[in-house]
Amino acid sequence: MSRETSLELWRDRVAAYRSSGLTAKQWCAENSFPISTLHYWMRKIKNSVSCENTVPEFVSLSEALPDAECSPLVVKIGLFSVMIPENFRPEQLARVIGLLKNHA
Repeated sequence: MSRETSLELWRDRVAAYRSSGLTAKQWCAENSFPISTLHYWMRKIKNSVSCENTVPEFVSLSEALPDAECSPLVVKIGLFSVMIPENFRPEQLARVIGLLKNHA
């Protein structure tokens, strides 16, 4: 079974649990699932939904990109990469890194 299929299956199961009016313990007992499995999938579904709704935010930088003959420093934070020219000011770099950490 693929990950997407498992995720969809458990989305349906979690929806059934939530609409049942039962406690997690009762629902799991009736459906022969360990309560830890239900909690695992509830977290996984919550995380997948929050990732799907994430909209990237772009930050405008006033510094020009480095010249072609100058090799920039590249910093990677999560999915983001920042090219840093030699004349980049430390306070700007700190601000950019802070913004990226909040979105990584």
